[in-house]
Amino acid sequence: MKRIDILIGIGCVVFASVALDQSLALDFFQRSGIPGPGFFPTFLAIAIGAIGLMLVVSRLVGDAARFGEFSAPSPTELGRALAVWLALVFAAFALQSVGFVVTSVVLIAVLLLGVERLRTRGALLTVILLPVACYAIFVLLLQVRLPAGPWGF
Repeated sequence: MKRIDILIGIGCVVFASVALDQSLALDFFQRSGIPGPGFFPTFLAIAIGAIGLMLVVSRLVGDAARFGEFSAPSPTELGRALAVWLALVFAAFALQSVGFVVTSVVLIAVLLLGVERLRTRGALLTVILLPVACYAIFVLLLQVRLPAGPWGF
């Protein structure tokens, strides 16, 4: 477990370094102090890098027995992980053509209703209200342009 954690931590630090390099090319602030497109990615890259570094340090300094042994995922767990990755890849490609709201609704529906198999009123409300709330926050409040599909949202 110690070796895999160190590799994952190093991977996080490398990914965060590349993401930070890319995000620093974006505007950090827009007019009159409004956060720009580089604001969130910069802080996210710093956070991922810090967490990766903490993981590496904790495994190098800490007692290996404290962390337990690595157990391989079951076929069911692998299938669920693959479904999540496929849904994210689909969302990344569909975002520009279908739009933020529709892509978010489909992605959240796949994750909650398909992968997690939740069939509650709360899950259905989340599928509908979370994308709408994100759209309202980013487009109406922060005035950030999100990809609009053929329907204009």
